[in-house]
Amino acid sequence: MGLLGTSLILVGIVIFLVGYWFTGRSQGEEQCNPPIESSNRGGGIAGIVIGLIFMLAGLVFNLRESNPEQVIAYENV
Repeated sequence: MGLLGTSLILVGIVIFLVGYWFTGRSQGEEQCNPPIESSNRGGGIAGIVIGLIFMLAGLVFNLRESNPEQVIAYENV
């Protein structure tokens, strides 16, 4: 696994968790107050999406750097 791919995956996980926290915070505020569209909800959803994109990009980088000879082809099985 490459350093860039692993770093992207870790950054993606952190961004995803922060976005998830803001989304949960927004839902908690809606239970106590009248429902309004807050920036916490929009930021939380954006954080979740950006985190997923970073994790997928890290996975792609790691798969590109892997040795194709070590990958088992499903066609031959």
